[in-house]
Amino acid sequence: MQLRRESLLSLIVTFFSPLIGAVLSLLTYKRGHEKNLFVSLSLFAFAVTYFIPPLQDLYRRYTLNYLPYSESTTYIDAITGHVDILMYVVLLFFKKNNIPFFWAPALEAAFSVYLGLSAVNTAIKDKLYKNKQKAFVFLLSFLMINFVGIALGLRFGFAVSLFTYAAIKIIYKERVILSYLFLLLSVCTHFSMLIPVAVLIASMFYSVNKKITPVYCLLAYLAGTFVFFSLFNSIQLGNINDYAQAGYIDGKFANADTTGNAMIMSIFRFTFFFVLYVIYYFSNNTC
Repeated sequence: MQLRRESLLSLIVTFFSPLIGAVLSLLTYKRGHEKNLFVSLSLFAFAVTYFIPPLQDLYRRYTLNYLPYSESTTYIDAITGHVDILMYVVLLFFKKNNIPFFWAPALEAAFSVYLGLSAVNTAIKDKLYKNKQKAFVFLLSFLMINFVGIALGLRFGFAVSLFTYAAIKIIYKERVILSYLFLLLSVCTHFSMLIPVAVLIASMFYSVNKKITPVYCLLAYLAGTFVFFSLFNSIQLGNINDYAQAGYIDGKFANADTTGNAMIMSIFRFTFFFVLYVIYYFSNNTC
């Protein structure tokens, strides 16, 4: 792919001023040069998240995992007793190669932005958008990616990004082998991705008519907890069951926050997906 002068300029500017570079890359975007835009926006996400303070999981991962690692620590030592093994492997690799800890959340944020925008590009590749229209779609998509939250968490958000990219690529039959590898990496990043991966695989054998989708959604909402615990207690997945039981069923993460901003965000998510369903229902897709 040819590198346009405008794209090269925006990339250079991004290294000195990530915000200006990202804006410039959006303003000078032309169809067929998506990767240049995605790199600029990813570098912007990297610059923002590299300097965030060690809040939430970052402090815990830095003090409990990264700092205690030494040259004598093996990768087997790092992953023993864990189910989300990818993060521990990455942190140990960073420590052994003297890479600063805060490169990890920044790189995850940057990769998540790139993967998310690439997935969107795959989904709209056949749409005849004008340059400004497509740039606006990418801007909205970028704003929907919570790359700060991804950086602060290190596991779940990045796992979702890997799964989303892989799922879109598989659905549109692009880079299928690489996509299945990304599905595996998403599960290795956070065990909860086992559920959407199972749903994705099941969808390859059974499709749901969009007219009765709300019925399935309602049943999932009403009976989801019962079904989940029934499956959880009947299917043994080794350490995953014990890990999930201690951390997400009996632990402090078992209950969702229903106050303040958390409630506002929950309402926004339900409203957002309802709007998406309405758009999908009246689309030409017959499935």
